[in-house]
Amino acid sequence: MSLNKVDRISPKVASSISFNVLGDSTDSLKTFRKLLRDSFGPNAKASLVHNNKGGHVSLTTSSRRLLSALSISKPLLKLITAAANQHLIRHHDNGKLILLLATELIIRGLEADAPQLLTSLVFERLTPVCTEHLSSIRASLDTSHIDGLLSVIAASLSSKPLCLLSKRDAASVSQVLLKTVVSTDGAPRIICVEGLGPAESQLINGVLLPGSPDKSFINRSCFKFVLFNISLSGDSEDLPNMEYEVTSRNDLTDGVVGHISSLVPVLRSKVISLVLCQKVIHPKIKRKLKEAGISSIERLGLEAAQQVQALTGCPVISSLVNPISDDQIGMMQEAEAVEVGHKSFLRLSSERSACTLVLCHRSEEAVSELKSACESAIYVTRQLLLSPWVLRGAGHWQRDLANHIDKKVRLEKHTLSRDLGCSASQVATSSGLLSASLDSIASLLPSSDSVRDDFASAEAAVRSGVSVAALALSIHASIQPNV
Repeated sequence: MSLNKVDRISPKVASSISFNVLGDSTDSLKTFRKLLRDSFGPNAKASLVHNNKGGHVSLTTSSRRLLSALSISKPLLKLITAAANQHLIRHHDNGKLILLLATELIIRGLEADAPQLLTSLVFERLTPVCTEHLSSIRASLDTSHIDGLLSVIAASLSSKPLCLLSKRDAASVSQVLLKTVVSTDGAPRIICVEGLGPAESQLINGVLLPGSPDKSFINRSCFKFVLFNISLSGDSEDLPNMEYEVTSRNDLTDGVVGHISSLVPVLRSKVISLVLCQKVIHPKIKRKLKEAGISSIERLGLEAAQQVQALTGCPVISSLVNPISDDQIGMMQEAEAVEVGHKSFLRLSSERSACTLVLCHRSEEAVSELKSACESAIYVTRQLLLSPWVLRGAGHWQRDLANHIDKKVRLEKHTLSRDLGCSASQVATSSGLLSASLDSIASLLPSSDSVRDDFASAEAAVRSGVSVAALALSIHASIQPNV
């Protein structure tokens, strides 16, 4: 596979790893570890993922996009990736830390002289030690000043080198993301636009819908609308309560379209100005709506339909059987045409607050990578406002934790050996695997005094990574009792 295109996209050297060469579990883990190490941290190489049978080519350093692009069949790798996916669902960050830590520990545990079951037990005993020490070295982030929050956001973005952000771009996007955190509750609606620089990214009040209705509809205020979440193309299974005598499927479709057309005069009598449909509107229906002076927008999708519903409180219409009632009609304060680059949107606003985050970049892969990084940064920043605890990043807390584990084991190795029924040297060997893995991960990160990591996400990642490794080694030992 040629990587010439990768070199033009990014100055980083890309890594291409084929998963069809994986052999036994150890070979699979080592190949997976190479991919993770190459794509970890701000100096990461790009991971180029392509299915051998064809399809989309993903170029990423994001753990979320990497996991979604990979097709993994090895049970051990499935166990590790499942833990990372669960962590990302909850914390939105440090997924690759779990993957790399668990993989390092399992490989070292399989290759070490110590019994694997003993190593698993030592990992379990050291898990609360890790949690307690990270809690003791965490620091409080001053969230009363935006500089601290902006530095956290910028650090999160810089950890994804394929976002291809200059310092100016990173500062601009960080300010937009901080504004997003302050202005919205929960995850905002994100629209990606290709062909513009990242500095063109912006937060727009209201809900942006792709496309634009008739020019006569633009710049209206205080108008009525209805929102359908079913198809208006005649293929809906929700048939009106009528008798049909048909000879073909086309006759049935025409009958349903005819029934939908009969709703147009009803909408006009209720002074409806806009029809929004989550799915498809039949061309005949669109033409009749236009003739009645009613604008329409179709193919909203579930996310946009939910945003419109949240913006206005208008219930969706899910059936063609019952007549449209007044409580199914929504009120919109304003409609405005908005252009971002070469794309046209309709901006809808109401008395309720809602915002749309527009992310811009020059290529499809770059804007997809930026979206993933921004989603993580928004969530982490929001969590820091609730619990402002951070760790000194750039590998510092990993080295500090590794040193603490070594000191702790040296002081308590005889107690641990007595409790676990093994020698002190075996305890030291097993615990050394954890400290060596943490040091190995820290070595991948360039030193910096300004980087701060979210405590909650990092602590959960360490706990999950060590627990997964302990479970994997325990299972392996039970299958092969002589190891």
